[in-house]
Amino acid sequence: IERYKTKEVINRTLFISVRKNGELEGNAKALYPYVKGDKVIFAKQLPHNPLQILKAVKLICTSKVIVTDDYVKYLRYFPLRPEQRVIQLWHACGAFKKFGRSTAELKFGSSAATLDKYPNYGNLTHVTVSSPEVIWAYEEAMHLPKGIVKATGVSRTDQFYDKEFVESRKQKLYEIM
Repeated sequence: IERYKTKEVINRTLFISVRKNGELEGNAKALYPYVKGDKVIFAKQLPHNPLQILKAVKLICTSKVIVTDDYVKYLRYFPLRPEQRVIQLWHACGAFKKFGRSTAELKFGSSAATLDKYPNYGNLTHVTVSSPEVIWAYEEAMHLPKGIVKATGVSRTDQFYDKEFVESRKQKLYEIM
């Protein structure tokens, strides 16, 4: 693992997910077709065997851009190099529950125990959220400095603005009724 930390960073986008085997879901799946250039998917549901762990580590250490849709524990072990970026496409819209570091003592805030539990949030360089109104919740939950959390919208909901998609879903609904 140590040798991967010094390997050259490749101009590649890694989509890494621990939510499903073999394919992306949600926001990552919606964004994937629009990313140009070299890209690779590592989608393996936990637990990972030693070979899967090595593959994930190699891809993390050598990819210029890392896109994830959830907490990926491997990110905590590798300090990013200046040319690397980690983009967290949060998998939910809004902020309807406490998560990350905001769960300390069941109130919004932080504690040393919670900070130690989620050290990988410090490697995030970009976090996308559904609207400006929830930026504060993500900054707090992940202990991120201002400017990292961006209200870009949620990739998987973009299709709701596609008139052809909406019409096709209406027709499908009418057919089943």
